[in-house]
Amino acid sequence: EIAELSSSVQAKLLRDHGKIIVPTFVAAFDEMPVEVLSGAGCDLDDGLRERLEATNYSRESLRDYRHNEVPDSLREWFDRLIIAIPRAIRAGVTIAIGTDAGCKGTNFRSVVREMLLMRAFGAGALDVLRMATINGAAALGRSHAVGRLQPGFVADIVFTASNPADDMETLLSIRAVAHRGRLWDLAADPLRVI
Repeated sequence: EIAELSSSVQAKLLRDHGKIIVPTFVAAFDEMPVEVLSGAGCDLDDGLRERLEATNYSRESLRDYRHNEVPDSLREWFDRLIIAIPRAIRAGVTIAIGTDAGCKGTNFRSVVREMLLMRAFGAGALDVLRMATINGAAALGRSHAVGRLQPGFVADIVFTASNPADDMETLLSIRAVAHRGRLWDLAADPLRVI
């Protein structure tokens, strides 16, 4: 599940054998100094950093939770991931978007945040959308029923102000959701079905 690729050879083996990795990078990112990413070749500008920060628990609350210390194991995992994720992207390894949402330190908006981080690591926009849909379904063994808009498939659809392939950040402000045949207008009233 967690991507800790120690070499390009290992990444190519994963790709050639059709394996899927789920980095869950956002779980480590939230507790680490964001400046570390710049040195790792991650394109994380100040605006994106601010938007990522605004959609999660505050770093202060995370530090309080950990008594102001980041465990060595989390630091080591983070250090391996900032090397492994770009390596996997370059090698063409199948990646699925995943988070540890629900655990302390991540929330359910972490899916979009993980997508934005994959873009910052160099994945193309359409590749990231596949990571969140088709690849996610495959990782769960549900490719036959979910992960794409196709007759006979179960689908939840989000509506945004712009095309996520052109503007991935639009997923941070979803306007409406179609779920189980009902449309939920999040702008008007998130609890009212249209």
